[in-house]
Amino acid sequence: MKKILYIALLLCSVVQAQQDEVKTVDDQWKVSLGAYIVGTYATSVSVKNPSGTYAGLSLPDLLNMKTDAYSAYLDGYYRFDDTHRIEIGWKSTKSQGHKQYTGTVFEGTPLEINFNGNVNSHVDIATAKLMYNYSFYHNDEMEVALAIGLHRSRFDLGIKDDALINQEFSFTLATPLPVVGVRAEYFINPRWNVLYSFDVFALSAGLELEDNPGITAFSGYISDTSLSTEYRFTDLLSAGVSINYNVNDISITLDDTNELRLQNNVMGLVVYGSLHF
Repeated sequence: MKKILYIALLLCSVVQAQQDEVKTVDDQWKVSLGAYIVGTYATSVSVKNPSGTYAGLSLPDLLNMKTDAYSAYLDGYYRFDDTHRIEIGWKSTKSQGHKQYTGTVFEGTPLEINFNGNVNSHVDIATAKLMYNYSFYHNDEMEVALAIGLHRSRFDLGIKDDALINQEFSFTLATPLPVVGVRAEYFINPRWNVLYSFDVFALSAGLELEDNPGITAFSGYISDTSLSTEYRFTDLLSAGVSINYNVNDISITLDDTNELRLQNNVMGLVVYGSLHF
C-alpha cells in the first residue's frame, strides 16, 4: 500500500512539474493563420447632399441584396523577453452583393444613380500592421499588454449595374498611420487559454493616397475586437476559435465637394491554427 501511495505521489509530482514548465516558458515565436465564418454583416453607404444631411442606403437591406462576406488573416509575434515583443499582422475582409434592381439611390445628391438591371457591389478592405507590445503585467497565469504601432490599408469599393453605371474607388494609404491596442491572455490550465484583443486604426483627413481616384480628403477609423480560446495540442501546434467584431467607418471627399461615407460591420467566428517556436 505504501509503495502504491509513493508511486502515485511521484506521478503527481511529475505531472505538476510538466504543467509548471508549460506555464513558465514563453514562446519566442508564434505564427497564426485563420479564416472567418461570417455570422452578421452590414454595409451602409451615404452621400452628403447640398443641405448637409446624408442620403444613404444599406446594401444588404435597402436593395435586398444577397451578400457574401469572407475574411482571412495572418499574424504573429517575436518575443524579446517577458516584457517586450514585436507583433505583425495582415487581415483582408471581402464582401460582395448582387440583386436585380430598378430604382434610384443617393437621390437628391450630386452622386445620384439610377439603376436598371443586375446591381453588383463590393467592399474589400486589407490592412497590414506592425506593433510593439509592452507587457506591464505578466505571470504564469496571466499577461496584459499595451500595443502601439503603424498600419497601412487598402480600400476597394464599388457599385455597378448592367446599364454600364460604374462607381468604383480603389486606393491605398500612401503613409503608414497609427494603431493602438490592448492584449490580455489568461491560462485556464497549461494547455488551454483565453485571449482578448482590441485595436483601433486611425485614418487621417487630407491623407495622401496612392491610385487616387479624385479623392481630396479621407478620414475615419477601423476597430477590431476579438475574444478567443486556444488549445495547445503539442509544444509546436495549437488551434483556436475566436469571436471577432470588425468596424470600418470611413468618410471620403471627392473633388472637394461630394462626401461619401462607408460604414461596414462584420461579426463572425474565426477558426485558426498556430505554430509555436
